[in-house]
Amino acid sequence: MLKETTSKALWEKLESIYASKSLINRLCWKMELYQLKMEIAKNLHDHINHFNQLVCQLLNVNEIFFDEEQAVLLLASLPMSYKSLVQILLVGKTPLKLDEVTSALRENERMMKNENINIESHVLVAQHSEQGRNNSWR
Repeated sequence: MLKETTSKALWEKLESIYASKSLINRLCWKMELYQLKMEIAKNLHDHINHFNQLVCQLLNVNEIFFDEEQAVLLLASLPMSYKSLVQILLVGKTPLKLDEVTSALRENERMMKNENINIESHVLVAQHSEQGRNNSWR
């Protein structure tokens, strides 16, 4: 770069060096986004955050994503345990909107956690009741 004598030549040199890196970054981020899969044991909130980070990185390098495309990519990244919810969202409303899909996923997650808490509390009550019966027979 020290060999460049004009600001135009220096700018072109810098552009040739850094433009290729941003192209490589953009392509790597795109590949990561298109191949993104949520692990079964992974937290949905963390997965959505990672998805949003990738989309933001791509938007920052002037990649264009329509809202519906982002929603479909997010749904496609979910494990099979979300299959019925994904099908409902795909069939239920067109066009898909990312914020609506994200809200539906988070609401589903919240309901599943509440259901698990209720099941666990019923199990604890049943175990406690069983222990009480066993102790009364002694």
